[in-house]
This record gives sequence, structure tokens and C-alpha cells, in this order.
Amino acid sequence: MDIINLTRAIAENYFFMKGLTKHFGEPIHLSETECEKVLADLRNDRFMLHRFSFVFNIKSVKLTHHNNVGKFMSKENIGLEEFFFKVHPDYMADYLRWGEAIYSYAQELKAKIQPLLQTYRITIPIKLKDGKYHWVLQESMAFQLDSEKNMVSHLNIYSVARPFDAKEKIPLIGDL
Repeated sequence: MDIINLTRAIAENYFFMKGLTKHFGEPIHLSETECEKVLADLRNDRFMLHRFSFVFNIKSVKLTHHNNVGKFMSKENIGLEEFFFKVHPDYMADYLRWGEAIYSYAQELKAKIQPLLQTYRITIPIKLKDGKYHWVLQESMAFQLDSEKNMVSHLNIYSVARPFDAKEKIPLIGDL
């Protein structure tokens, strides 16, 4: 995918998110106190040595609560567009379609969604701090819900696996 089509795909995804979230309310579950406890536990998790995480606020379309991101990316407080440009261009369209499918699915099942319970996984090549692409497993889970059980934010945890080899075909959905 060239830079123009990549930018177009990101813009379409942004407008998809804005359309989806225009009726979302303020988060009520998990509370800010509960969120901070979960994030503190995550920062202290010994398994985070090979992982990084952030919270994606769906309503504002921004990344927050960065954890260990600077160890793997160019800086700790990476923005959403900057993150998207780290995804290998050959995988970006599939990655964005996967995200849209997850949000649509979450809307259909919102009566059953609980924070930090359901996990959605995808394996994608991401360019890391060393300038090379690596296979990375993304695990996403609802983090905060509004009073109508809309997923207002989700927690993404990324596990870095091994260097990316363009000849190697790995299924996008699931574990490495």
C-alpha cells in the first residue's frame, strides 16, 4: 500500500470511528480508580519486559496510558497516526478492516461485554525502534464502557515475537 492509499485508509478508519462513537457517553465502568489500578498492575507485571501497551480512547480517537512503548517505539507517547505508520504497509488494510469488524461486533454484543474479559487478537508486522519490522501479537480488550455498555476505550497489549520475514506467511488472526 503506497503512502497516499495508506493515508486514505487511515482517514476512512478515523471517520468510521467518529461515526460509530458520536452517541457514546462518558465512561462509567471501569471507574478512573479501577483503571489506574489495572494500569499500575500492568506496569508492574514482569511479563511486560517483552511487551508494551496503551489505551485507545475510541471517542477521542487518541492513545493514552502508554506503558513501555518507548522501549520498542521511537518515543513513549506515540500518537495513533504515528502508530498506524509503524504497521507494515502490506498489512495495513487488513489491520484496519479487522479493527472495524471488532468494533461492529462489540456493538452487536454490547449487552454481554465486560471490561477486560473478552480478548481480540491479531498478529501484525510493526516497525520497531531498531528500524526493522517484527511480528507482534496485539491483544485488545474492552477497558471502559459507558452507561449504554458502549466500549468507550480498549486496552491494547503488544507482545513482540520475532523479526518479520516477508516470505513467511503468518495468519493475521490469532497467536504466533
